[in-house]
Amino acid sequence: MVARSGRIASASPPPDTARRYPVSSLHGSAVNRSWQYDRAYNVVGIDDGRWGKTQYHYNLNDQIVRADFGGFLPLLEQFTYDANQNLTLHARLPRGAEAALQQEAQRQQAGRVVSRGHCQYRYDHGGRLVEKRELKEGFRPQVWRYRWNEQDQLTELMTPKGERWRYGYDAFGRCIRKLRVVTSAPAISPRDETAFPAVTPANDALQGYEYLWSGDQLIEEAPIYADGSVAYEQSIHWLYAPGGLTPVARYEKGKLHYVVADHMGTPREVDPDRISVSFL
Repeated sequence: MVARSGRIASASPPPDTARRYPVSSLHGSAVNRSWQYDRAYNVVGIDDGRWGKTQYHYNLNDQIVRADFGGFLPLLEQFTYDANQNLTLHARLPRGAEAALQQEAQRQQAGRVVSRGHCQYRYDHGGRLVEKRELKEGFRPQVWRYRWNEQDQLTELMTPKGERWRYGYDAFGRCIRKLRVVTSAPAISPRDETAFPAVTPANDALQGYEYLWSGDQLIEEAPIYADGSVAYEQSIHWLYAPGGLTPVARYEKGKLHYVVADHMGTPREVDPDRISVSFL
């Protein structure tokens, strides 16, 4: 059974059979998608009228070891794990193309990823990510730095472009605001591991969003303009099924857009007025 949003409401394959059990979305809609499951309730196949067919293969620990993507850009992905079930290698191979195999080796330390592909990660004593470095041959190192408060909430992010993002929270730990300060500050020096430039925000350089919540549901996001004013009249409103956490519709600029989610509840497409499809 599938909800109107495209999310599977219930999908229970018979426990006494290993045959693949199909669950389909509503026919005649702008998005047609069906799922197949194995006896362990793992999704082994997705047949999507827009994205094509996808097949998943699992190991004995129910971890994905291979994914075959069809459609316009066929792709093969392979995954390797260590004895502790941590991901150690992710390989991508475009099908029918002359592109070389792309591999991203992943190394962990004390349960935390310290390197993956071209990226290296550094943590503080509390296990929180404080730095990400991207090192590609022929390019300058790209560095992101993170700051946290005593509640383990991300409060600031510095990007390689010198932008600083600031995040605010309410008493319940919900993010209620994010602001971006665009300055002429130089990019972070990859040689300075402690630098976090003190940039004074300019009144004409503030932009971001303010968020409104109802319990655990994000119901409104309003843009914040350069002068710091909040444009509530231009807000995006999110609508939910009773008790649900996945939005079923978005209301913006006087128009209602239906949200189509995948089998995990992740929004994939926005269907404006059920006529044409936009992508998230």
